[in-house]
Amino acid sequence: MTYDKLFRLDGKRAVVLGAGSGIGRESARALAAHGAEVISADLDPAAARETGGRPYAIDLLEPGAAERAAAELGEIDIVVLTAATNVRKRLLDYTRAEFDRVVALNL
Repeated sequence: MTYDKLFRLDGKRAVVLGAGSGIGRESARALAAHGAEVISADLDPAAARETGGRPYAIDLLEPGAAERAAAELGEIDIVVLTAATNVRKRLLDYTRAEFDRVVALNL
């Protein structure tokens, strides 16, 4: 068996959360390269479109967002969660709101 056959994802539906950039973007592209139907989900719909696949706008910090996405997207075989955020300053300089957002999304 070849690696290509071993890792083919033909007929599988994948959603990549945080697909607008970085590891998420490359994960989405790799899944597509191996045959998966990819839904590129991101807070930034333009970035999701640029990644490729089916763009899907989502704010994971919005209450009920995951449940709505599950209902709207239907059956999913693969979920990749790479959504994250950062504030470009020292942790001790974060406001309470900045700290709460980083922890809520990253953890």
